Amino acid sequence: MLLLAFPSLVFAQKTFELKYVDWSPPTAGISKINQKMLDMITEKSGGRIKITAYFGESLLKMAEVFKGVQQGLADISYWTVGAPGSPERLAMLMRLPVLGIPSTEAGTEFVRRLFETSPDIAQEYKGIEVLGLRMMPFSEFHSVKKLVKKPADMKGMKVITTGIWADYMKLNGAAPVALGVGDWYLSLERGLVEAQITHFPAAYIFKTLDIFKYHTMIHASGVPSCIFVNRNTWASLPPDLQKVLKEAAEWQAKEIVRFDHEEEERAIEYAKKRGNTFYSPTPEEMKEWYQSFKLLHEQFVNGLEKEGLPAKKVYDRLVELLEKYRK
Repeated sequence: MLLLAFPSLVFAQKTFELKYVDWSPPTAGISKINQKMLDMITEKSGGRIKITAYFGESLLKMAEVFKGVQQGLADISYWTVGAPGSPERLAMLMRLPVLGIPSTEAGTEFVRRLFETSPDIAQEYKGIEVLGLRMMPFSEFHSVKKLVKKPADMKGMKVITTGIWADYMKLNGAAPVALGVGDWYLSLERGLVEAQITHFPAAYIFKTLDIFKYHTMIHASGVPSCIFVNRNTWASLPPDLQKVLKEAAEWQAKEIVRFDHEEEERAIEYAKKRGNTFYSPTPEEMKEWYQSFKLLHEQFVNGLEKEGLPAKKVYDRLVELLEKYRK
């Protein structure tokens, strides 16, 4: 009779068994942080949330994660905007190259504010609750066979990249190749591809720094990442457990930003010890990079408009916010 009189007691005692997916190997530093986040959720929920983690693409491949979480094949995941399998379009504006943001901390505040004030972007995440949005380290151009000093040097190269960076490669006569993280190393080693635009921690984690010989320091903008939660799973949780997930995702975002700084320094030092070549373009060469990026911005926004998406409106909001976060 007591349980019938107080049904909330039954709900409060319910145990939620969830599945978490992550494409990074369990030994990677970022995976260890994500595992701590999951442990934190279990602990702070008093054991009411139990999570089985699947790292290293052991349940879903990288290209399957977005739809997998949408469809409930997994309840929670780590996600980076524009990863393979992504249907995101307007959200890709958050990772436009060379926005001039000075740090990952400023970048984190920038992408959060843009997401919060741009419902057109939020609508692209139907069936998904987005938590802990943050900016990853800035990407650089890494290559195996030759040093790239300016955009024209990329012509004819096969470059691992996706999303808007794929458009950028085509704009400069290079061939973009979309690969899951599990295929990066072997594809580079076998010469199937010869370059990649990514940040140093990723190149370090997936050991591609052992193959790259050249690093062009263009300081392209970072990629936003976050934690996905299936919307039905989210709605099934009582408010106190939703709060636990939110707080854990916020801890993860701050911890990874700190970790990224350390990992970036470690990766660069590792590459230097290997004798890799680091190149900072001259002011004149950077003008060519900036000009090509400007063309990309215009081309990308116009392309989204042709798809019937309000890209100009979102881009104008982006430019408005940049005035604040570039300072």
